[in-house]
Amino acid sequence: MLLSHVLAEMELQPGAEDALVIFGFLCFALIVALAVAVFYLLTLQKALSRVARHNRLLEPGLVWLSLIPLIGLVWSFFIATRVPDSLRKEFRERGMDDFTDYGKRIGLANAVLGVVLSAAAVLLSIAPSVWWGFVVIPAGLISLALFIIFWVRIAGYSREIGTSPRQQDHVENGNRSS
Repeated sequence: MLLSHVLAEMELQPGAEDALVIFGFLCFALIVALAVAVFYLLTLQKALSRVARHNRLLEPGLVWLSLIPLIGLVWSFFIATRVPDSLRKEFRERGMDDFTDYGKRIGLANAVLGVVLSAAAVLLSIAPSVWWGFVVIPAGLISLALFIIFWVRIAGYSREIGTSPRQQDHVENGNRSS
């Protein structure tokens, strides 16, 4: 209501009101995406911080590099491999390995889809076509599903590490498996 009142008082050129609404929606979507990214990265950071230092293949604070444009695209491959591999090493050391890949394939599939979607976005800006929607929309939905599954899996493994006691005698005797 307030926005429509302000817009009614202003003398806008035709179509400017629609542009402001679209701009507002995009700003809202960006804020939501950033909030989701922060919670996701906090989950990854917490999972890595629960892994013993000698089992970590990535320091917890480095997950935040994902927020840097273009670097984040490449960094998603490091996240997809090093977080699950760190978890695997920790679970093996604790004698709790379930012999899964700890979400590695899902994370890698999502990283590859991220590159495909980025390339599609560039191609869409070069050669706009309605047909790109038939590629981008399904790929985007699949990427979203993989992102959520990876996030939930990492959170579950993190919770499992956080609630299980470390096998101190296993670690103290130097019986570490890699």
